[in-house]
Amino acid sequence: MYSDSDLDYLAENLNLLNNEDLANAIAALGSTFNWKYINVIRLYKDYDDERVKKEAIESENDLLMSKKINGGNEAHNI
Repeated sequence: MYSDSDLDYLAENLNLLNNEDLANAIAALGSTFNWKYINVIRLYKDYDDERVKKEAIESENDLLMSKKINGGNEAHNI
């Protein structure tokens, strides 16, 4: 499990990662169900690497679903 500061650092430095680590990092950000990462995740929806693109799309969907389930609470954490 990552702390909030670790996740923030990760989100700010995604551009430094190779594709495999990038895909894993995007998945980790999406699994937090924290809406503040949605814009960072969306940057990778059209990425050249298919795994990165897939993780970005799935993570965005997870965040959107969590927002819908939680009644629009944009700062929901689990």
